[in-house]
Amino acid sequence: MKKKRTFFGIGTILPYLKRYRAEFIGIALASALGSLIDIGVPLFQRYALNRFVALGSMKGMPVFAAIYLGAILAAAGFNYISCIWGMKVEVGVERDLRDAAFSHLQTLSFSYFNQNSVGYIHSRIMSDTQRIGELLSWTLLNSAWQLCYVVGSVIAMFVIAYTGNNANVLNYKTAIINEYSGWEEDLDARERELKIRESELKEKEIELRGD
Repeated sequence: MKKKRTFFGIGTILPYLKRYRAEFIGIALASALGSLIDIGVPLFQRYALNRFVALGSMKGMPVFAAIYLGAILAAAGFNYISCIWGMKVEVGVERDLRDAAFSHLQTLSFSYFNQNSVGYIHSRIMSDTQRIGELLSWTLLNSAWQLCYVVGSVIAMFVIAYTGNNANVLNYKTAIINEYSGWEEDLDARERELKIRESELKEKEIELRGD
């Protein structure tokens, strides 16, 4: 009877992961939310510089400080939850794999242990299950965090570039139109000022001729 081929043994590991489905979902969600808040921290700082430092105003500072502190605490909470669940998954998967390996060893014949060192078998079981547990827990945590951070950072950069005042590839048409409209308003204001001065000069000329 032919054995089913699995991609790098993933099919063999999946039965041991089903009981930790909720923890895996929690790790992914907590990591994603934590990374999104980490992306928002520079945006908070950007707002503070533009709103409070550039304008020299402290209006709204207490509300901003409370929101900023809440975001920092929320990010710390999500990171703590993801780490706790990551450790739970790591220890649980390692325990289940070692239990299954020990149960399988009990079914082997004495000749197998005569041909293979018990110390080597024990070392391989301990080290291999530890690597699998770390791979499934911390790799998932880091991958979810990094993926969400990269995608969120790209989206944030596009939003900043599109809504910013500086001309760039995304908003160059709007920036140029705004710049030329500003020039036009400035020229119109100067033209009105010149007309006022011309009218004043004409009135003075008329008064001088009358004298």
